[in-house]
Amino acid sequence: MSTDTPQTPEQILATADTELHQADDELAALEQAVIDDQDVTPDQIEAARSRRYFAGLRRKAAEKKAERARQDAIDAAARQAVADFHEALKAYDLDQVPTLQERIEQAVFELLQLAAGHDRTVTSHARRLIKYSGEASNVPVNAIVGGYGREAIRIGDTSHSPADGKAFLEQALNAAQQRHYEAKKDQDAEHNQAERERLNQLGKSQAQQDARLYADDRPAFEKLPARRRKPAIEHLGMDWDAYERDRARNS
Repeated sequence: MSTDTPQTPEQILATADTELHQADDELAALEQAVIDDQDVTPDQIEAARSRRYFAGLRRKAAEKKAERARQDAIDAAARQAVADFHEALKAYDLDQVPTLQERIEQAVFELLQLAAGHDRTVTSHARRLIKYSGEASNVPVNAIVGGYGREAIRIGDTSHSPADGKAFLEQALNAAQQRHYEAKKDQDAEHNQAERERLNQLGKSQAQQDARLYADDRPAFEKLPARRRKPAIEHLGMDWDAYERDRARNS
């Protein structure tokens, strides 16, 4: 099994360009030799032309191969991104919603039941205790009976009045929302920082890879867009402007 590293699209095209340029140079040299009245046979010219034609076809094939390599790289990155998404989503799977809704429903039910039971107890016992209120007994009790929801009982220093279950529920919801907003603010900040670090690391990795390409296959490196060449040149500790001037002189 081959362990060779697959060529990048730039390397594929650079290899084909090198072959094409060599074929061009060979044919041009033989043609010039004929003009200079050197010993060149027609077969040599035809063979060079054949190699040039074949190199041209190879260049066209390289373009298709490079495009396939680019698409394969894009598809591989897309598959990995999808896999990363599915892995990250596991912690926030919406299949958990019904269970959480049941827990909320149960908690709300218990809260409202508690308040309703408290109301019934205060109301019913206020009507019982009213006859013992004030000076009717030596027990420090005072009961007030009015319309429903206005009953109250005071025993010593402790007062008991009807409870508002809906108000309790609203307080709980407001408190939960406030906790959510505060937690979300911190979580968003952490996520954004992690995303910046991820993108920065990706940029560094790409620059390192392109810097290796500069050392291993300069023609292929020169086919990279400037947005990739510049970080690689800077990663190598070279001056970008000087590199660009040298590149323009040699182009």
